[in-house]
Amino acid sequence: MLRKIIQFLTNKYFLVTVFFLSWIFFFASNNLISQYKENTELQEMKAKIKFLESEIKNMQTQYNALKTNPAAIEKLAREKYHMKKPNEDLFVFDTVIVKK
Repeated sequence: MLRKIIQFLTNKYFLVTVFFLSWIFFFASNNLISQYKENTELQEMKAKIKFLESEIKNMQTQYNALKTNPAAIEKLAREKYHMKKPNEDLFVFDTVIVKK
Protein backbone atom coordinates (compact mmCIF):
# COMPACT_ATOMS: atom_id res chain seq x y z
CA MET A 1 0.00 0.00 0.00
CA LEU A 2 2.73 2.46 1.03
CA ARG A 3 4.79 1.40 -1.95
CA LYS A 4 1.91 2.22 -4.34
CA ILE A 5 1.54 5.67 -2.81
CA ILE A 6 5.27 6.34 -3.14
CA GLN A 7 5.21 5.07 -6.71
CA PHE A 8 2.30 7.37 -7.51
CA LEU A 9 4.00 10.38 -5.92
CA THR A 10 7.22 9.77 -7.80
CA ASN A 11 5.48 9.26 -11.14
CA LYS A 12 6.88 11.74 -13.66
CA TYR A 13 3.44 12.66 -15.00
CA PHE A 14 2.17 13.40 -11.51
CA LEU A 15 5.25 15.52 -10.73
CA VAL A 16 4.97 17.46 -13.97
CA THR A 17 1.25 18.07 -13.36
CA VAL A 18 1.89 19.29 -9.81
CA PHE A 19 4.70 21.54 -11.02
CA PHE A 20 2.54 22.95 -13.83
CA LEU A 21 -0.46 23.62 -11.58
CA SER A 22 1.66 25.25 -8.88
CA TRP A 23 3.33 27.41 -11.52
CA ILE A 24 -0.02 28.50 -12.94
CA PHE A 25 -1.64 29.16 -9.56
CA PHE A 26 1.23 30.88 -7.75
CA PHE A 27 4.15 31.97 -9.92
CA ALA A 28 2.79 33.01 -13.32
CA SER A 29 2.03 36.64 -14.08
CA ASN A 30 -1.72 35.95 -14.05
CA ASN A 31 -1.81 33.86 -10.90
CA LEU A 32 -4.79 33.51 -8.59
CA ILE A 33 -3.64 36.17 -6.14
CA SER A 34 -3.20 38.84 -8.79
CA GLN A 35 -6.52 37.87 -10.40
CA TYR A 36 -8.29 38.29 -7.05
CA LYS A 37 -6.67 41.70 -6.48
CA GLU A 38 -7.56 42.88 -9.96
CA ASN A 39 -11.14 41.66 -9.57
CA THR A 40 -11.61 43.56 -6.29
CA GLU A 41 -10.08 46.67 -7.86
CA LEU A 42 -12.46 46.31 -10.81
CA GLN A 43 -15.46 46.09 -8.48
CA GLU A 44 -14.30 49.20 -6.60
CA MET A 45 -13.90 51.10 -9.86
CA LYS A 46 -17.37 50.07 -11.03
CA ALA A 47 -18.86 51.29 -7.73
CA LYS A 48 -16.96 54.57 -8.08
CA ILE A 49 -18.19 55.01 -11.66
CA LYS A 50 -21.78 54.40 -10.57
CA PHE A 51 -21.43 56.95 -7.74
CA LEU A 52 -19.88 59.57 -10.03
CA GLU A 53 -22.56 59.08 -12.68
CA SER A 54 -25.24 59.73 -10.06
CA GLU A 55 -23.33 62.82 -8.90
CA ILE A 56 -23.18 64.07 -12.50
CA LYS A 57 -26.95 63.65 -12.83
CA ASN A 58 -27.51 65.55 -9.57
CA MET A 59 -25.23 68.37 -10.67
CA GLN A 60 -26.92 68.60 -14.06
CA THR A 61 -30.35 68.93 -12.46
CA GLN A 62 -28.99 71.54 -10.05
CA TYR A 63 -27.38 73.41 -12.95
CA ASN A 64 -30.62 73.38 -14.94
CA ALA A 65 -32.51 74.63 -11.89
CA LEU A 66 -29.99 77.44 -11.43
CA LYS A 67 -30.32 78.45 -15.09
CA THR A 68 -34.11 78.72 -14.96
CA ASN A 69 -35.15 79.40 -11.36
CA PRO A 70 -34.14 82.64 -9.57
CA ALA A 71 -35.28 81.21 -6.23
CA ALA A 72 -32.76 78.38 -6.61
CA ILE A 73 -30.00 80.93 -7.26
CA GLU A 74 -30.95 82.84 -4.12
CA LYS A 75 -31.07 79.63 -2.07
CA LEU A 76 -27.60 78.60 -3.27
CA ALA A 77 -26.16 82.04 -2.61
CA ARG A 78 -27.58 82.13 0.92
CA GLU A 79 -26.65 78.56 1.91
CA LYS A 80 -23.28 78.08 0.28
CA TYR A 81 -21.81 81.58 0.11
CA HIS A 82 -23.57 83.13 3.14
CA MET A 83 -24.84 86.09 1.15
CA LYS A 84 -27.55 88.32 2.57
CA LYS A 85 -29.80 91.15 1.65
CA PRO A 86 -28.70 94.64 2.73
CA ASN A 87 -31.15 94.95 5.63
CA GLU A 88 -30.69 91.43 7.08
CA ASP A 89 -28.48 90.00 9.81
CA LEU A 90 -26.79 86.69 9.15
CA PHE A 91 -26.09 84.09 11.84
CA VAL A 92 -23.99 81.06 10.91
CA PHE A 93 -24.00 78.03 13.19
CA ASP A 94 -21.38 75.32 12.84
CA THR A 95 -22.64 71.96 13.99
CA VAL A 96 -20.38 69.19 15.16
CA ILE A 97 -21.70 65.64 15.20
CA VAL A 98 -19.84 63.19 17.38
CA LYS A 99 -20.51 59.50 16.85
CA LYS A 100 -19.80 57.02 19.57
